[in-house]
Amino acid sequence: MHDMPYLDLARRWLLVVLIATGLGGATALFVSGRITPTYETTATLLVNQQAQEGILQRADIETGAMLAAVYTQLIPTQPILDLVAADGSLDLTPGEIGERLEVEQLGQSQLILIRASDSSPERAQQIANTVAAVFISSTDTGLRSASAQVTIAEAASVPGYPVSPRKSLNAAGGAMLAFVACVALIALIEYLDDSVKRSRQVAALGARVLGEVRTRVPKTAAPGYIAADADPATAEAYRYIRTALSTSLGVEEGEGFEHSVVLVTSPTQSAAKSPATGNLAVIFGLAGYRTLLIEANLRSPQLHQTFATSNDVGLTSILTGGLSARDAIRVTSHRGVSLLPAGPLPAHAADLLGSAGMRTLLRECQADYDLVIVDSPAILEVADAAALAAAADVAVIVAQGGRTKAHQLRDAVAKLESTGCMIAGVILDHTRGGTQPTENLRTEEQPLRLVPPGQTQPRNEESPPSGTATLPATRNERPRATRVQP
Repeated sequence: MHDMPYLDLARRWLLVVLIATGLGGATALFVSGRITPTYETTATLLVNQQAQEGILQRADIETGAMLAAVYTQLIPTQPILDLVAADGSLDLTPGEIGERLEVEQLGQSQLILIRASDSSPERAQQIANTVAAVFISSTDTGLRSASAQVTIAEAASVPGYPVSPRKSLNAAGGAMLAFVACVALIALIEYLDDSVKRSRQVAALGARVLGEVRTRVPKTAAPGYIAADADPATAEAYRYIRTALSTSLGVEEGEGFEHSVVLVTSPTQSAAKSPATGNLAVIFGLAGYRTLLIEANLRSPQLHQTFATSNDVGLTSILTGGLSARDAIRVTSHRGVSLLPAGPLPAHAADLLGSAGMRTLLRECQADYDLVIVDSPAILEVADAAALAAAADVAVIVAQGGRTKAHQLRDAVAKLESTGCMIAGVILDHTRGGTQPTENLRTEEQPLRLVPPGQTQPRNEESPPSGTATLPATRNERPRATRVQP
């Protein structure tokens, strides 16, 4: 099960096992209730053999036991069954009586047990007592020994409860069978499942783990949930990731980051990648870094919805020569975070993203911002991500816990390495639930406002209105951002 701890495995599957066990027991109980009950009762005969009147000897007991063994074989024979049926007290044929009859000797004793079973408790009693009485009253010398005395030691009584089905026992057996089958099926599923669920699995593939995120998204959420703003636990997880990632970016004293262009991608198309990119940008912005988020996932852009901005113009508008970066970049409502939307979908996305114009744009943005985070398509599905990776300084892979396969993550690492891009590590995202709520997002579009040259965007104060487009002052003209915890 790929190094999956048993405790974590039990926690994930406990509810399924409990439901399966309960259903197994309930099914067995239901089926048992549909079976016709069978009642059973027993009449006991005593065989006495005395050579001398009034004196019971050891030989008499042994002879009586031997006769009891013989009578046990004789009672269920056809002649006796015919006599029982002819008695008239039972509305059954000899064959039906034989099917309901079981005769056995009690050990090596002189006792014979005549056991009768039937769906009716009264008829079961009648069968046992009638067979016993008919056998005793038989005058056929071939069936009875003249010197032997057979008496009814204990007459059969009306049974108070059925011997089958045993509902409680069947329910317990059904529950146990369902439990064993469920556990076996889970073991098979876990054995065949090579999805990445824990950080140790990522480390086993030779990749560095930047951190794990476990966000429980509200059911009322709408697309664009910034968990790093709304959920304290998620914000703390991303602060840990920010610290781990900063070591790969190479913090320079008074100069920000040595490697400031970060590509965020995933092995395959994932619902966790773009939200993780947005959360990463927000958490760096909260620390005082001027962060530019570039929506380079041209085939499936989501970040403009997350930050509630228009996608009429954006990255593609710049790369096709129709717009300047100053006119396309928008300031979001999140402190320190600006967004360059994807823009209209081009005919050849990979060609645009791998062009010299894209490299030039990244270097210009790198000079103007502390950190440039590029949201990229899946590395294993389209060529866009490889083209972007060649121009980026550092790559971060977002793996979706329980869905990203180990071989997919391994292939993604190999493909990124082939581009020459340094891999900072993997974010293991376990986000579950609905999509994002709208309360912390601007839903209306804001008019673009250009900032005059030389005027910089304020940092660590109230954020400017969402929708403001600004290209900040160059690195030499503005003070460096300080990493201040919110």
